[in-house]
Parts: sequence; structure tokens; C-alpha cells
Amino acid sequence: MKNTPLSMIVVLSCVCLVVSAILGFANYLTKDKIAEIAEQKIQNAMLEIIPDSQFDSVEISNDSELDALYEAKSSDGSLKGVCAQITVTGSVSDITLIVGVSSDNKISGVKITSINETAGLGSKANDANWLKQFEGQTGPLNLAKNKAETESDIIAISGATETSRAVTNAVQTALDCANDYLGGVTK
Repeated sequence: MKNTPLSMIVVLSCVCLVVSAILGFANYLTKDKIAEIAEQKIQNAMLEIIPDSQFDSVEISNDSELDALYEAKSSDGSLKGVCAQITVTGSVSDITLIVGVSSDNKISGVKITSINETAGLGSKANDANWLKQFEGQTGPLNLAKNKAETESDIIAISGATETSRAVTNAVQTALDCANDYLGGVTK
């Protein structure tokens, strides 16, 4: 067979078809395991934020800004707080985080479960020391560029203001939704 454009197209098409079938099959074999790992990552993050808790998923409305909401309960069934999962757009890609809010409406902690921001800049949003700024906050949260003027100020990451703003706004949204939910549960 000569190397005619038609023969090259046929060969290339066959190769693409075989590779696509292999990739599809690999995806089929691994999708459940990938979903299981992602769910375990969420559970681990929630346990770090509100330790010694059992988490029950709460139904949220379709227009909610949250991806998911979980009640955190102690072994005796009493409500310790909630964990909210939210995804926002950073400067480069989506950022998914879990925000824990205690039953007294204070942020228990923040864990980022997915981030692909610029290495050395936006990726610093996943630094535990930076995320500690949110703990104990009741809002409203403000983003400060250089230094905190008030207790509710969150100091932005130098060179990653857009990522800092996205995470801070996400935490505020999760806090607001959690407070709305907790207000309805505890009354």
C-alpha cells in the first residue's frame, strides 16, 4: 500500500479508534475507584475540621451555591455543626473546599480538597497556616492586602490576590449558608 493521503488517514483513524476504545475502557474500570477516593478525601477533610463526628448529607436546593452540606453529629446524635462543600473559580481553575461551621456559628476550619492554581502563588491558598486565618471567624470576612485592620480581615497571599479573594468569598458564602441552616435547625 502506497503512502497516499487516503491511506494515512485510514491508518490514523484506526489508531485513534483503538486508542479511544482503550481509554474508554480504562475510564470504565477506574471511575468507581476515583469516585470512592474523592468521597474519602471529603470525609477525611471533614473529620479534620470537626473531629469525632459522623456526617450526614443534607438535601440542599438546586439554586444553592453549595455543592453539598453535611451535618456533623457527635456519637450521642447531638449537632456539632455543619460542613459545606463549595467550588469556586480561582485565577486559573476551579477550587473545591470544605468549610466547617460549629453550632455556635463560628468557622471550625477550612480544607481545600481540589486546587490547580499557579505553583508558588495561588497554590499557597492550600497552606495550612494561611487557612488558619478563617478559624473562629463569624464574618463578615474582608480581604486585606498587607495587614489585618480588624479581626475579620483575611490577609491575601502576595501575588495571588484573585485566588485569595475567591477562597475568602467561598468561605463567606459557605458560612452564610451554614448559618442559615443552623438558624433553622437550632430554633
